[in-house]
Amino acid sequence: MPIAVSVRLPTSKDPREAVRECIRLIRSNAVGLEGIQIELGLFCMTNSGVLERLAERLPSEALGFMPVGSDRAVTAREFQTEAASSMTGFQGILTDYLLPADAFALIEQLLESPAQAIRSTAFHVTVRKVRWKGAPEDGMGSLSLFDMKGLKRAQRFSFSAGLQLPGEDPKSRDVRTAVEQVARATSIPFAEGTTVRVRGEKGRSPGFAKSLLVGQICFEEAIEDLAAKLPKRWVSEFAPNALAPNDAFERRCQQWGDEAGGKVNLPSLIRRVAKKTLPEFKFESADAEQIIFSKQLGQDSALMILVERAMPRIGKAFTLTLGVRAVAELMRFTANVFQIERTTEERLWTYSAELEAEAAVNESMGLVKELLPRLESSLRRYFEPWPEQVHVEIEQQGSLTAREAFAKAEPLARSLYSDAALIRLANRARSLEMRDIEGPRTGC
Repeated sequence: MPIAVSVRLPTSKDPREAVRECIRLIRSNAVGLEGIQIELGLFCMTNSGVLERLAERLPSEALGFMPVGSDRAVTAREFQTEAASSMTGFQGILTDYLLPADAFALIEQLLESPAQAIRSTAFHVTVRKVRWKGAPEDGMGSLSLFDMKGLKRAQRFSFSAGLQLPGEDPKSRDVRTAVEQVARATSIPFAEGTTVRVRGEKGRSPGFAKSLLVGQICFEEAIEDLAAKLPKRWVSEFAPNALAPNDAFERRCQQWGDEAGGKVNLPSLIRRVAKKTLPEFKFESADAEQIIFSKQLGQDSALMILVERAMPRIGKAFTLTLGVRAVAELMRFTANVFQIERTTEERLWTYSAELEAEAAVNESMGLVKELLPRLESSLRRYFEPWPEQVHVEIEQQGSLTAREAFAKAEPLARSLYSDAALIRLANRARSLEMRDIEGPRTGC
C-alpha cells in the first residue's frame, strides 16, 4: 500500500494572492507540468463576472457550469446563451480542455476580473498528479486550495500539499528519507506533515468496492445478530449517564464557564482506565477527534474501540463506537454502541471536571467490558476469516425493482423501529449523461 503525506501551508486571506501562491508553488517545485491535472471550482454569490470571463475563454463544449439548485451541469456555450443565475457555480477539470500551462494562464486571467466580481467569488483549486522535485519517479503529489468564504472563518483559505510514495510502513527509514529529500528540494515542509498508509489505485477498483460492500453487509448482520441476543435497552441500562444529544448540549451549556470545572486530559484518562478495565486491548492512536484501541479478533481481523469527541465547540463530551478492521487492508466498519439498541441516535457522556470525566470514562469502559463476549462472538461469526463473499446465512434477494425493494424494506424497518416512517424517495444519478436520459429525479 502506498504512503501518503499531507501538510498544511500558510497563505494569504486575499483570493488573488492565495490562488497565485498555489500556481507559483507548482511552477517552482514540480518536475515539469506535463501530465498534471488541474481542477477549478468557483462559486459566485451575487456577481458572476468571474464565471462569465471563464466561459468566454473555455472551449464552447467545456462542461461544468451549474446554477445553484440545479442537478444538471451545462456547457460554456449554454451558460453564455442562458440567463445567468445570481448564484452560479463551476466545477471542472481544466486540463480536459487545455494544456496545463494554458490552464494556469487562464486562472491568472480570471484573477484580473473587477474587484467586485472577485469579492463575490469563492475559489477552489486542486492540482493532482504532480511530481515534486526530489520525489522518486513513482511518487505523486498534489496541492489543494479550498476557499471557506461562506463559513466566515478568520483564516479564509485551507491550503495543503500532498505527497504519495511507495511503501508499507509510514515510520520506516526509507520513507522518512524520501520525505525529507522532497522537503529539502521543494522547501515544502513535508517532514512536518501527517504520514499514513492509503489504498491508492486499488481503493478505486471495482473489486475493492465489492469488498467494501460485502464487509458492510456482514458487519450490519453482525450488529443485528448482537442486538437480537440482548434484552431491550440493555446498553442503556449499563450507561445510565449517557444523554441524548439535545440533553447533552443543554447540560454542557449550563456547565459553561463553571469555575468548578477545569482542564481534563481525556486521552490520558481513557488510556489509564482502559488499561485497567480492558487490558487485552492495545492503544493505537489519539488525535483531536478520536482515541482508538484494538484487539486481535482473528488471523486477519481486529476488534476496535473508538472514543470519539462530540460537540467540538463546547467540548467535554464523547461517545463510544465499536468496529472491526482488516489487518492487511485499509478497511474498517464501525457503529455507535447505541446502534445495538436499533436506533440511529448517538448518546453522549458529558463532564465538567476531572471526577465527572473519570466517572463517565469508567461507565463507558465498563459497558464495553460487559458487551465484549457477545460482541466478539457475533463478529467472529462473520469476520473469521475476513469475508470475500456475502455470508451463506445472509438472505439474498437477487435482482429487485425499486417497488419490490420498498415493499420488502418497509415492514422490516417498522419491525425494527416502531416509529419508522417514510421520509423521502429519490434517485440522483452521478453521471451527467444519465441525468439527461432519465430526466428530473423522482422525489416525494
